[in-house]
Amino acid sequence: MAAGLEIRTVSGVATNLILQTKYSLKFNPMGTQAIKVSSVDNQQLLDMLNAALAEEWLAYYQYWIGARLLEGPMRSEVEPELLVHANEELNHAVMVADRIIQLGGTPVINPSDWTKLSRCSYEEPSDPYIEVILEQNLRGERCAIQRYQEIADFTRGKDYTTHQMAVSILNDEIEHENDIEDWMNDIRRMKEEFRKIRL
Repeated sequence: MAAGLEIRTVSGVATNLILQTKYSLKFNPMGTQAIKVSSVDNQQLLDMLNAALAEEWLAYYQYWIGARLLEGPMRSEVEPELLVHANEELNHAVMVADRIIQLGGTPVINPSDWTKLSRCSYEEPSDPYIEVILEQNLRGERCAIQRYQEIADFTRGKDYTTHQMAVSILNDEIEHENDIEDWMNDIRRMKEEFRKIRL
């Protein structure tokens, strides 16, 4: 779970309020002069950020729908955590959209463009088994890690504010990957122990 995230329980489901998270931190907008003197290619950066925004919306839905359909061992432990991850992805989308606007761009406005812009694919959870759902989300997190590493590298020493945002989100995505790997390892160990008992 991301540091500084306040979790509330509503009807037994973990959730968070966007304004009560670390994501409500204000990243400094760039004024006209700051944009002029920045050595970053603003249009290329806006394209990268819009792709990241599309991927955040898809990741949000991937987690949200997966949590609702989830079946199998450890469901009661993993489901609320997937919803926390979903809300963190939504908060990332807020941060990225705000930054696009601060840079003078327009966030992607049509959901039908999300899959066109996204390198991280949405995987329909047609099999609700927990390990399948976790594998799908793990692939999404690894793709997101690559995306935000690229944005961080692209802005390093050129656009401090966007760089800081990218690193912050990257840290969350790395934590998400670690969470998922831990759950998958726990499920494998549980299955191995169950097999031993049955023998």
